[in-house]
Amino acid sequence: MKHFFSLLTLLQLLIYIAPNQLYAQVSGFYGKKAATELCNYYAATTSDAEIQAIVDDILKEINVFKNIDPITAQSCPNVDNCQAHLRKREQIILYNKNFVNEVRGLSFKLGKIPKKKVNWAIIGLMAHEIGHLVKGHLKIESTSAERREYELEADRFLGATLCQLGATLEQAQAALYHPDVSKEDTRTHPARYKRLAAVKKGFDNAGCKPIVTIEQLREKFGHQYDHMGYEIKDGLVYVEKGEKYGFINIEGEIKIKLIYNNIGVECFSEGLVAVEKSGKWGFINTQGKAQISFIYDMAGPFNEGLAAVKKSGKWGFVNKQGEVQSPCIYDRVWSFSEGLAAVEKSGKWGFINPQGEVQIPLIYDCSVAFREGLAAVNQSGKYGFIDKQGKIKIPLIYDKIDNSNYALPCLSFFSEGLVTVEKDSKWGFIDKEGTVKIP
Repeated sequence: MKHFFSLLTLLQLLIYIAPNQLYAQVSGFYGKKAATELCNYYAATTSDAEIQAIVDDILKEINVFKNIDPITAQSCPNVDNCQAHLRKREQIILYNKNFVNEVRGLSFKLGKIPKKKVNWAIIGLMAHEIGHLVKGHLKIESTSAERREYELEADRFLGATLCQLGATLEQAQAALYHPDVSKEDTRTHPARYKRLAAVKKGFDNAGCKPIVTIEQLREKFGHQYDHMGYEIKDGLVYVEKGEKYGFINIEGEIKIKLIYNNIGVECFSEGLVAVEKSGKWGFINTQGKAQISFIYDMAGPFNEGLAAVKKSGKWGFVNKQGEVQSPCIYDRVWSFSEGLAAVEKSGKWGFINPQGEVQIPLIYDCSVAFREGLAAVNQSGKYGFIDKQGKIKIPLIYDKIDNSNYALPCLSFFSEGLVTVEKDSKWGFIDKEGTVKIP
């Protein structure tokens, strides 16, 4: 894919491989009649290195380049659309630039197809005709019924190919919405609805599923519920109706019944989500089965294999099997990050490891989490940073760091190797060694 997408804004084309003859009268992707004389045997053609690169890249991406002879692409004003000519082992793609420009604009005219630099309508045309070549459809004589079946096979190839290239199903089907694509069966081509179904079958068989955004899901199904989540995770999004929570999939089907009184976070984390039922919290998996019993007063999301849980007013941590890794003895906790979790007891913060052992003593007035090996801490009103061994890496000499004037004063992290600090009412930037980089 290295060069592929950099070429997609260039001219791209439809190809059609004719039988072994010098001049061929063939049908294109839409069944249009091609020119009977192929530019006086290429005399009127011009080569285009950029288009040639597109042809080669497409073939390489679908891993069939080694199975077919090279294809040379050339523009030709005498053809109605695009066609490829097979003469012995020589394969020449001839295309009409005006026709290609028309097809290039097709995907931009379809409301459901986003306007992007990647022109999937053109790529769909390409994949369809390469499908004919790879499947060997054009090297044998065929009846009208057989030709229609070959078109469907090429459409299935189109769907599978665009799946590999990262298109959505709608993008893979874009070219088939051209007005010249017949809605009924013709002598050589199936009806549009049959071809759309063939593309989808190839797309699905290649292991792709339609890409659905949360905005599309909310627009389509949001009116059915009182509330809907803002993130799709593991193919699910939470919904709420009548103060009961559950989850639907991207097709809008209810996958986890709306039987819960609350959810901890809006989406699954590491395959589990905390939910509340009858006043107690537990965890369910993506199939809706209880993974951890409903015995807790509150629960947070899983991170690094552990989740914070609250019982009898104190917090601790459990693993995905529900086994207690750290007993509920802390007043407040943060999720694990880089192998450690910040915990607070009697007003002092420190860090524990996944086994529940204290790694850094609880001696600080605040701390949150490690990021890139460092964590912000506060002691006696001054801020600095410690490493995961508890050693002070940046002295606690600053009045404020980053966003420490907000509700979470130690929620501060380095960005691109720097963090903002304040000292004596002056702000600047320091690096991870504590060296002032921007006064």
